[in-house]
Amino acid sequence: MQTLIKQIRTYLNMSQTEFAENLKVTFAAVNRWENGCAVPNKITQTKMYDICKEKSVPVYDMTLNRIAEAADAVKREAGRVLLLRIWRYPSILIGQCL
Repeated sequence: MQTLIKQIRTYLNMSQTEFAENLKVTFAAVNRWENGCAVPNKITQTKMYDICKEKSVPVYDMTLNRIAEAADAVKREAGRVLLLRIWRYPSILIGQCL
């Protein structure tokens, strides 16, 4: 959620202070959300949703992009693990070819 909150704020071209004022919370609260130290409560999440709807923020697309990035990271990591296993144990590769 921390990445999404920062993406929303950046899309709106707001500083943390401006975003906080719009949500009627403190700058420190926004900072904690973006650093992953806390999450907004349900009331604030609703306010954030309303602002996004009003300003036509593409939250759905942002979420899909984040999911795609995570999937790519998993694929890259899986490729590294496979290469490491082949490098350490070349017989794995030979065994698969038989």
